[in-house]
Amino acid sequence: MDGNMKTPLTTDQDHGHHGQAQGLFLFEQLPGLFIRQKAQWLEEFTGFEQKNRYKMMVKTPGADQAGRDEEVRKLPVSLFAFEESTCCCRQFCGPWREFSMDILDARKEKLLVLERPFKCTILCGCCLINPQELHVKTAGGMLLGTVRQNFKICNFSHWLSVLDAAGNLLYELRIPFCQFGPNCCCTRWETEILQAGTGQIMGSIANVWPGCTVRLCSKADNLEISYDRPMPAEHKAILLGAVFLVDMLHHEQRRGGQEFN
Repeated sequence: MDGNMKTPLTTDQDHGHHGQAQGLFLFEQLPGLFIRQKAQWLEEFTGFEQKNRYKMMVKTPGADQAGRDEEVRKLPVSLFAFEESTCCCRQFCGPWREFSMDILDARKEKLLVLERPFKCTILCGCCLINPQELHVKTAGGMLLGTVRQNFKICNFSHWLSVLDAAGNLLYELRIPFCQFGPNCCCTRWETEILQAGTGQIMGSIANVWPGCTVRLCSKADNLEISYDRPMPAEHKAILLGAVFLVDMLHHEQRRGGQEFN
């Protein structure tokens, strides 16, 4: 793994930036992130759903965490994510639950807020009624964009739309049906980030197999996002929010023996 990034990213407080740009400056430097969910031992042994916690390390271009669990663990933590939700929502709504999530930098200063409202989604014919969605906001509460579940008829993929604050389509996320991972044979479960209009692949989101030993002890996910082509810091921030909606809709569903179609 590339060792060029030895220290965690910092906010632009050290670079003379102020105001709203302060939280987003960090994302301009990001080629990608390894995202590790914290194991919740009460949940592992009892099934009592806990608030999700994550830590994130810089992913250098081309780096892969499959089979490198110890190496990734030694990387400095650049971001944290902390879910806030009610006990009733977690136990009775599970992966459909309403929550907010704070994204903090290495100093535990808030950069972003993710907000997911409760939605009762119904597939009716060729359209989704009340699709699942997640809003990405700055620490000051300004909307950056929204990630929304989508449906395309006669298409063998799950889809999500990534919208800016004005509702304009920026990217589409494509999740092929024919994926059987992550497991010891198929180590990655991939989501493609496609540019709206052109369909150009701009990056990817993945759930990566942590290894048989780790999986026997914990169901926590090892996620990653890669920004393979240049894009604005605001777009990277919105796509980071998409990681957590994809995790809820598909990976938490699978752990519960279900999947959101």
